[in-house]
Formats: sequence, structure tokens, C-alpha cells
Amino acid sequence: MALLLLLGCFLPARLPAAPGDPPPLVLRGTLVVREPAGYAIVEDPRSGQQREYHTGEPILPGLRLVAVHPDHALLQRGRERFRVEFGAPISRSTPRSARSYRIPADRIPDILAGVELLPHQQEGKPVGYYVNRLAPPLQPWLGLRTGDIITRVAGREVTKLGEGDLAGLLARGRARLEVLRQGQRLQFDYRLAKTARRPRLKPGPARPSPTTASP
Repeated sequence: MALLLLLGCFLPARLPAAPGDPPPLVLRGTLVVREPAGYAIVEDPRSGQQREYHTGEPILPGLRLVAVHPDHALLQRGRERFRVEFGAPISRSTPRSARSYRIPADRIPDILAGVELLPHQQEGKPVGYYVNRLAPPLQPWLGLRTGDIITRVAGREVTKLGEGDLAGLLARGRARLEVLRQGQRLQFDYRLAKTARRPRLKPGPARPSPTTASP
């Protein structure tokens, strides 16, 4: 069944093109025909113009609408994807760069104790987990910062992620997180590094215990 969400009227004029990064487009309405196909009403807040677009239709030269969902739409330019949400400026959906980290196995208990995650909602809907606390010694190992929002794990949207879940993912050997940081989407790849074994000291020959002469 089609889902119709209209938050404003639209005008027939096409949005003006802008070089470089896309303009701060805002989603004003969606009509989902068969997800992810449908229509989206997009506004350019610089001019106040709104227009309805169908999936596959270009919004700007080189930038086209590729997916429509009840609460957001996806735009694509080349290999980059951008996400537009109701009342929020456009943001990158494709992480700009992947950052790789190797985590020593003996750091897993520290991660469990030094990270605090809180559910994060937008317009009453869960959109990820907020990094509320991060022990400073862990920052070089994880790359995360306080205030980051973890939105995806292994390419899937986050539905449940506690501190124990995060430590468990890392303990498996490999993990991939997608994080929203001040409007920029980042990707973090983790690999578990085995803790180097400390050389064991071989016991030496037993030394004779000192004896005392009896009086």
C-alpha cells in the first residue's frame, strides 16, 4: 500500500544547479509506491523552491534520486550517495573514507568498561547509538569520539548495540561501523590483533639453601 507523507506544496520549477558539493537540500514529502521506488518532494532552502521527483529522475545535473523511503530519500552522484531527511540538510550516505584499526585482544575488557552508548532518536525514531562516554586511552584504538552516532554495523542499520555488544563484535576478529560525526559519515574497520605472548622464564638450577653451623 502506498504511503503518502506530504509536508508542503511543490512548485514546477527545477532546482538550480550548484557546483561542488550538493546544496543543502531538504526533504518535504515522500510517496512510496513500492519501496524503494516512489516520489520525493525536495526543497532548496536557498530559494525556497520545491519540486516532486520520481526515482531515477535527475534533481541537478549529475545528481539523481535513486531511492525513496517513508522517512528519507537517497540521491546519487557518481559513486557517492547522499541522504535527505525531513527538515534536515543533505548529508553523505556513503562514507568518505574507511579508517582501519587493529585492536589488541587484551583491550576488549577495557572497551567494555570504557565506552558508554545511549540510544539516539530523531523525530521519535531510533537512528543509532550515541557515544556518550569514551575513555581517552581508547580513542587511538577505536577512532571514535564522544558525540559520534553509530548508525550501521556491518552494513546494517543498528537496532541494538550496547557496550557488551560492541566488545563482542570486536572480539570476533573483524567489525565495521558507520558513524555520523557532525554531518559527515565515516566508516571504521576493525581487526583483532592477537596479544603477543610474553616469553616465559625457564627455571634455573636450584640453589642450595644457606646452612648455619649449630653451636
